[in-house]
Amino acid sequence: MTIGSMLSIKPAAEDLAARQPVWEALSDMFLDMDTSLSRQWRADQLARSPYSIEQLEFILVNEVYPICKYNLLSMAGEWAGFDPEWLKEKILCHLGSRFRFWHTLNLGCFTVHASVEWRTTRYTSLQLAMLVQKVLPEPSLTGCTPINSNIWHKEIKIDSKKSAGTRC
Repeated sequence: MTIGSMLSIKPAAEDLAARQPVWEALSDMFLDMDTSLSRQWRADQLARSPYSIEQLEFILVNEVYPICKYNLLSMAGEWAGFDPEWLKEKILCHLGSRFRFWHTLNLGCFTVHASVEWRTTRYTSLQLAMLVQKVLPEPSLTGCTPINSNIWHKEIKIDSKKSAGTRC
């Protein structure tokens, strides 16, 4: 039994419509640029996907990382974004490889979890997924002050009617 089957995730070739936007969002973390600039877009794409965080991490480690990791080692790596068709072909080729045994030696199992960008994206995706499911009330930007152009800050205030904190 593989980890993928324990997560009950469909094989990539059978789930391309849902998988491709996830591949594109996750591959964005391997670009030769400040990937924090596209974190909100990436987190939004992942939150809207049909996959759980555990499944997304499995896709990152076993499908995207083996293809895109070399871009981080290149002197002049890709910075504008990977071509979606190229990414799809490479990932499907990698997953269909007859040297499947060597895939278990994937260092992504160790390095992805240590990535600050992945941990931050993961946290943001979880927050967005909860908002999409209406588990959390939508935060209001009223009374918030900008720290910089992308970050808003507001102290947590307790609403006596809702008994829940909100943070912008």
